[in-house]
Amino acid sequence: MSLESTFGQQILRRHGARNDLRLFRNSVISGWVGQFVSRSPSGIVSLKHASMLHGGLPEGSADYIGIRRGGGLLSLEIKKEGRSKTGPLQFAWRDMILGLGGEAVIAKNMDEVDELLGEP
Repeated sequence: MSLESTFGQQILRRHGARNDLRLFRNSVISGWVGQFVSRSPSGIVSLKHASMLHGGLPEGSADYIGIRRGGGLLSLEIKKEGRSKTGPLQFAWRDMILGLGGEAVIAKNMDEVDELLGEP
């Protein structure tokens, strides 16, 4: 399990049961879809009329999206200090949310999460 996954679980344990906000894990995925043709012994799958399918919010969107009582949009990108870098699309997402009046943070520790969400 990655350090970000562990951090995310800590956030949900601390803030997930609150009745004044909701947080949702934002999974961004992509994969091929099409008509199944065959699977080789090594596991290679062949598809006919294949096309790429993208699911979730756009690339760069935050790890957790939420809403606060009263309608405030929350955006929470999590990084473990010294372990992972924030990309330009993630900064652009944060800036967009802030520019539209939402609340957003790229958090490296629980103190930064609590600053955005408040004490449970």
